[in-house]
Amino acid sequence: MKIKKHILIPLMVLLLFGSMDAMAAIEQAIQVKGKVVDNIGEPVIGANVVVKGTTTGVITSIDGSFAIDAVKGSTIVVSFIGYLSQEVKVTGNFLNITLENNTELLDEVVVVGYGVQKKANLTGAIATVGAKELEDRPVTNAAAALQGKVANLNISNGDGGPGKKTSFNIRGYAGLDATYSPLVIIDGVTGYFDDLNPNDIETLTVLKDAAASAIYGAQAAYGVILVTTKSGKKNEKTVINYNNNFSFNSPTVLPKTAGSLEFSRLFREADINGGGSGIIDLETMERIEKYYYDPTSIPNNVPQRDNPDRWADWGDGRSNANEDWQKAMFKNNQLNQQHNISIRGGSDKTTYVMSLGYLKDEGKLRYYDDHYQRYNALAKITTDVTKWLTVGLNVRYSHEKSVSPAYGMNPGGSVNDMIGWTQVVWPTIPVRDPNGHFSPAGRMVFIADANPQTSYTDNFWGTANVVIKPLKGWTINADFTYNKWMNKRSYSKGLIYSYSVSNEPYLEGGFGTEDTRVWQESNNDDFTSMNAYTTYEKEFKGHNFKIMAGMQSEYKKNFGLYANKMGMVLPGQPSISTSTGKIEAWDSLDHYATLGFFGRFNYDYKSRYLFEFDLRRDGSSRYAKGHQWGTFPAFSAGWNVAKEAFFEPYTSILSELRLRGSWGELGNMRGKNYQYISTVPYNATTDYIMGDKRISAFGAPNMIAYNTWEKNRTLDFGVDIAALNNRLTMSFDWYRRDIIGLITKGVTLPAVLGVNSPDTNNADIRNEGWELTLGWRDQFSLASKSFNYSVSFNLSDYQGTVLKYSNPKGLIYDYYVGKKMGTIWGYTTDHIMTDPAEAKAINDSGVQNKFGGDWVVGDIKYVNLDDDPNINDGNQTLEDHGDLSIIGNDTPRYNFGFGFNADWNGIDFSMFLQGTMKRDLWLEGPVAFGLGGGQWGSNVWKNTLDCWREDGSNPDPWLPRLYLWSTSKNLQKQTRYMDTGAYCRLKNIQLGYSLPGAIINKVGLEKVRIYFSGDNLLTFSGINENFDPEAPWGGAYPISKSISFGVNVTF
Repeated sequence: MKIKKHILIPLMVLLLFGSMDAMAAIEQAIQVKGKVVDNIGEPVIGANVVVKGTTTGVITSIDGSFAIDAVKGSTIVVSFIGYLSQEVKVTGNFLNITLENNTELLDEVVVVGYGVQKKANLTGAIATVGAKELEDRPVTNAAAALQGKVANLNISNGDGGPGKKTSFNIRGYAGLDATYSPLVIIDGVTGYFDDLNPNDIETLTVLKDAAASAIYGAQAAYGVILVTTKSGKKNEKTVINYNNNFSFNSPTVLPKTAGSLEFSRLFREADINGGGSGIIDLETMERIEKYYYDPTSIPNNVPQRDNPDRWADWGDGRSNANEDWQKAMFKNNQLNQQHNISIRGGSDKTTYVMSLGYLKDEGKLRYYDDHYQRYNALAKITTDVTKWLTVGLNVRYSHEKSVSPAYGMNPGGSVNDMIGWTQVVWPTIPVRDPNGHFSPAGRMVFIADANPQTSYTDNFWGTANVVIKPLKGWTINADFTYNKWMNKRSYSKGLIYSYSVSNEPYLEGGFGTEDTRVWQESNNDDFTSMNAYTTYEKEFKGHNFKIMAGMQSEYKKNFGLYANKMGMVLPGQPSISTSTGKIEAWDSLDHYATLGFFGRFNYDYKSRYLFEFDLRRDGSSRYAKGHQWGTFPAFSAGWNVAKEAFFEPYTSILSELRLRGSWGELGNMRGKNYQYISTVPYNATTDYIMGDKRISAFGAPNMIAYNTWEKNRTLDFGVDIAALNNRLTMSFDWYRRDIIGLITKGVTLPAVLGVNSPDTNNADIRNEGWELTLGWRDQFSLASKSFNYSVSFNLSDYQGTVLKYSNPKGLIYDYYVGKKMGTIWGYTTDHIMTDPAEAKAINDSGVQNKFGGDWVVGDIKYVNLDDDPNINDGNQTLEDHGDLSIIGNDTPRYNFGFGFNADWNGIDFSMFLQGTMKRDLWLEGPVAFGLGGGQWGSNVWKNTLDCWREDGSNPDPWLPRLYLWSTSKNLQKQTRYMDTGAYCRLKNIQLGYSLPGAIINKVGLEKVRIYFSGDNLLTFSGINENFDPEAPWGGAYPISKSISFGVNVTF
């Protein structure tokens, strides 16, 4: 009975409280009316009014009024963009609610060098990007997801190969037609984007001007990107998150072949135009046409005339297939995948986070193994040992594997060499011969019989840090980091075989007859870094002071070992030790060290008047004694006009109007290690043979270069505006960056010395530009639910100019004072000649003989721009450049990004456009014009067909008469065939749905989001259709467009 009593009492208690809850639940709801106004009494239209803890909600009308059913004693939550949310208890039938302006935007804290700072008090040019911008994108590195997101953070894709790294720069030119990557700081320590999991990033801060980045000194001359990875929060329950992404990838652009029939006709004509016989004979032309219209009627190839057991190839030009080699090389809808899982949480003293990531980027090659894999792991823990002592440990690790085809005997020859080859393979050459084997003329066999290049990279980062707070306002920070980077790369080649007409294997010539060989190389980096700094801040009657001082040291050592050996015993298991031939081996050793001391002083008065001073003194082992140290200052100031008393009447419109300016000088330790030491080059195995042995040789000693720091001086003026309750934001900057003492070629030395002049601090350049960022966010009622949306836009521009350079002759194809970076010199096109008399006059006068003779209709007539009657390039100098003039500039101008985001009732949508408004391009090579590279370097594309034809079938062509063996006459660099690199690309579009919390909370889930996404799906551009405007060069692995889907689950 005792047991029953113990059960009965709790049951009675539960019933009692249950009855009370039930009575409350059925208590009669009342209609509550009210009005929502702002702090000056104006109605707030479209504010959300929700009964807390329920899904009951309404939107305020045009006069700010609302009516909602609620129980007395319940809480109503009122919210609207730009205002602080209000919670009001229901005590009667009418509520007057006043919303206060939300100053959170101005009070937002952003990460800066060695600390944080209120966004409203910033005086440097800084931009921030949140984790949301990087989420749920099928990108292999974080830099790719940032493209177009930040004004003047310029990101370019060299090609779309698996795992390819993205190049990026801040504010453009930093050298002679060169840009350099900014310093990347990850959780306070120098790092790299390449192996960082985008899913681990919490925020990115981009420091653009010298004042913002000066605290990092020598390595920050080209700007800084501060990456803060995700962390746990104090008193946060354990949260587990899993997300994935599955994407189907296809090439954005492939050159469009004209087909075998049109190819053979125009190819013959172009050869005959130059006095040739046509190369492809008439019997082969008949077979090409027959196979083109009916591929089942005859085989795609025939035996060689002189060797009937070998299939025809380029040598005799008798093949008759109809191949699209670009489509044969690449496939569509290749599956890639990403998976990430993380766990985070914290107590009142400790926070922690751990994450694992996996990515597999399958290549788009149709026939070969071509992929990239990466595993990421991160672990961070921070704990308060005492009230004044905090310690932390941050560990990151990545493992990468890259596999790609190799080409022939060249270990550096990769898939891009093969792509370049397929762009000049005739469409009449079959991919596979009639017996089903790879055609030797297509060269795919040279990859098929070679083991792929395989690369393994391991990267470990470990940072231990300590924070001491001995007194109020005084903080001491110290950290130590160790990084180990290891890369191993291997490649081997067996003997290469093709198959005869009788289906027998035979050893290929060229690459194939060389001996088997295995290459192996390894590189190891050891890097250590230490930071120690202290900060003290004090507030006194509205005056805020902060002073910081510290030191930083870095040391990096690299060791490399390279070997190759011929005569593999086991081609299927390539190894140096199991090969029997001659071995070649060499090694490398390199190191450098830096030491820096820095300080910063900040002052503001009530966030109204702002001032900052930074000072950095850096030393580098790359320079000789007496040149190792440099001192670099930076100043910045700001005035928040909106904080002034006279501006108070306008604060309802403009809550922030901040003017700022900065000047700073940064050092840059660009250059080579040991350049101040005279060394003697030694070659152990030259190409010279004495007797039966190769001889070794010593070269002439190099001249010593007493270089020192390049000086990067930046002037910046900017304005930041927040208006209409912070719904509208705007930021604008103008800057000028001068690089003084750029390391480049030295003065010319007398030839009798037998040595070249070393690179010296011998040039100055200027880079000028501006950037604009606009943002708008708002909400309105849609079907009685809040529709939230935001719009963002950024636009930027830059140009580089040479201020000083050693070019005494004024050669136009070298750098010269006043030259704009990206300048393109060329001729001015008059027209394509259609009158035989005009062509005869040019032949008689010899005016265009520089480019060739025998001018006929269909050829180009150039414009004479100088007093010389002949078309020429003079002495190619500024004083005498003949008929050459500046016809374009390939600097990308007016780069932009446009984003739109919206969410409603659990549905979210976003889209992002990115592009360039102006860029001039001169496209060259077989993909640009098709013909002109000779028998083995030409092709015919669809757009090549729009050329002058001998039969008069195209009386108004775009291209002139084409010559198979030369571009000299008609395809000189000229105005008519300048192309545009301007484009607008739908970079990403995404649609997602988050399941209602009322459903998923019942099964222990906090968030479930399902989404579909598309990348690079649409591109608008006037560029040659064979090129992608993001990577406008031939022979490149195509960039991907993709459709993806995924799920994001939080437990």
